[in-house]
Amino acid sequence: MKYVMVTNWENHWNDLRNNKTQYSLGMLKSGVDPSRLPESAETIFVKLRPVTKAIEKAWIGRTFDFRAIGNKIEFSVEIAHQIACPSQYADLSEGWYQVNDKVNSKIDLLPRFMLNLASTKEWRTFENDLYMLLKCIGINDAYKYEQTDQRGKADGYFSFGNLSVLYDCTLESNFENLKNVQISNFCDQLKKDKIEVKGRKITIGQHKKAVWIITQCRISRQIDQIDDVRIKEISVYDLIDLYVKRITSELDTEGLEEALFKIGLG
Repeated sequence: MKYVMVTNWENHWNDLRNNKTQYSLGMLKSGVDPSRLPESAETIFVKLRPVTKAIEKAWIGRTFDFRAIGNKIEFSVEIAHQIACPSQYADLSEGWYQVNDKVNSKIDLLPRFMLNLASTKEWRTFENDLYMLLKCIGINDAYKYEQTDQRGKADGYFSFGNLSVLYDCTLESNFENLKNVQISNFCDQLKKDKIEVKGRKITIGQHKKAVWIITQCRISRQIDQIDDVRIKEISVYDLIDLYVKRITSELDTEGLEEALFKIGLG
């Protein structure tokens, strides 16, 4: 049995007094039976902003010690670590939900480093883990530039089938003005027939080409197009979803190439 608990209350979920809280019976959603509560349950905790109801943070952990007190249920909370809120729970309103293993299987499939990708504030961690995510998706020809050789360069480059991408990772939400010159430089590199990566010259003349700025945004989008180079902001959530799709469905090489190309096109 697994739960998802959503609230906009102050100090939830990682700063609870005595690690205890409670829900009124009216907050219990379909599937939660107050007469048959488990001793302990894996739980995803979601904190919403009070006014906008946008997701502020999410964590994974467990709930236990359930006690009925009048029209409320009190319980203890143990936080394991912060995660990116799984997309299937992103639109849930305040309440206590029970989810089955099939619905919740996505989070079980994610390596620990992916769980933290959308919440980390360490740029180096974000950059390194994004590279590992690309590899996990199945992009074998992905190259990460050495940090000593990064002035004005992208964080990395990958090719997959007939697609070539220079990508850069950032934790900045207002990156467009900050990276304007850098993005133009990336486009100029991709307009050439060949691109040099770690001493190798790779022919890309007939490839579909894109510049990816990978961020912690919720939705990928195309920012601009310069000649045949598409410039996109790519959501880490979309890349994680693609990883899950890659390992849970019969997505072949051609399908993966198409999925990579279509990210951010609506």
